[in-house]
Amino acid sequence: MLRGNSVLFSPTRIGSITLKNKFMRSATYEGLGSTDEKSFGDPRQELLNMMVELSRNDVGLIVPGFSAVSRRGMFHNDMNLLNKVHQAEKWTSAIEEIHKNGSKLFFQLCFCSDQKDDTDGRIISVSSFDPKSQRELSQADIDDLITMYSHSAYLAKRAGADGIQLHCAHKQILSHFLSPSLNHRSDKYGGSTENRVRIVKEIINEIKSINGKEFPVTIKMNGNDYIPDGVTPEIAAEHVHHLINDVDMFEISCSLGGKMNSARNIIHEKSLFHKVPKNEQEGLLKAAKELTSPFFEAFNLDSCKVIREKNPNATISLVGGLRNFSKMEEVVNSGLCNIVSMSRPFLQDPAIVRKFKEGTKSKSGCINCSSCLLKMKNGVYCHYNEVNKIK
Repeated sequence: MLRGNSVLFSPTRIGSITLKNKFMRSATYEGLGSTDEKSFGDPRQELLNMMVELSRNDVGLIVPGFSAVSRRGMFHNDMNLLNKVHQAEKWTSAIEEIHKNGSKLFFQLCFCSDQKDDTDGRIISVSSFDPKSQRELSQADIDDLITMYSHSAYLAKRAGADGIQLHCAHKQILSHFLSPSLNHRSDKYGGSTENRVRIVKEIINEIKSINGKEFPVTIKMNGNDYIPDGVTPEIAAEHVHHLINDVDMFEISCSLGGKMNSARNIIHEKSLFHKVPKNEQEGLLKAAKELTSPFFEAFNLDSCKVIREKNPNATISLVGGLRNFSKMEEVVNSGLCNIVSMSRPFLQDPAIVRKFKEGTKSKSGCINCSSCLLKMKNGVYCHYNEVNKIK
């Protein structure tokens, strides 16, 4: 049954731009940034091909995995980096092809938390809980961060991107500002909800002053930190309230703790142990059980409901466990979100949106085992597909 008339295949707006449908590829760490010193941080051709393939298969909005705004802000050496012209230029041809296929591309910009100070080796933190091992960000540090984000956004526009997403979820420096559990600052960036979102506002203002007010700026944020005294759905709703005039779209995710609540799973040992030496399998299984939480469909929906109730006019994208086409239609038709966002399903099948439209699939083939994320050192791809020889 063809589904071209579904609400999911109708256009939707994010700020000044229009997407051809309501499907979004959520930013997913790919590990496909160049580690060669001469081309460090450039996207490898495999990554560019991956993004173009998504556009050929009807994905409305494509967001490549997080691009660091500074080399110091990288968590992995094979991340993307976007702070030099040559890194932006490597994307231009691919973005042009993505546009020819009718899709849009936003870069996700980030500065990962827990980075060490070059001078004394202490961890640079939003708040210092232990001065011997942590150094609280100074005003000069914050000013530098704002400059780095705005410069990367400038490069994103230069590359041809349609907008950017600030990564304010998971374990990013901006999520630490938003979390009352981790932000104990006594200056204008801490205390009240309004103060905790201040740095996000200042980054956006600087980006808009450089790229123009019409350039879309979105954020990915936690609807729930899942840590004591952290962001709750009610606090997340306050974040949206304070940012709604600055942010063109809010992607609702979760988790700031050690457990991977942002990628809930059902452990599949055959996929998990794929290409893993037998003597390492027991340790990997133990780590998987400790790190992960049980999967259920649309696991961020409860947070989204609270956020939507208090912010009826916000443009919201929901990510997290969306697998069934009927469920995606339901959450959009109900008005809870404007856009449906997926990550792991696109690793399992980059053509899933096209197959939804053609009526040949009603559910993603992703089994939610998270082997793709638990074994990143072996490459971020669908191990279930490889084990079962699924092409």
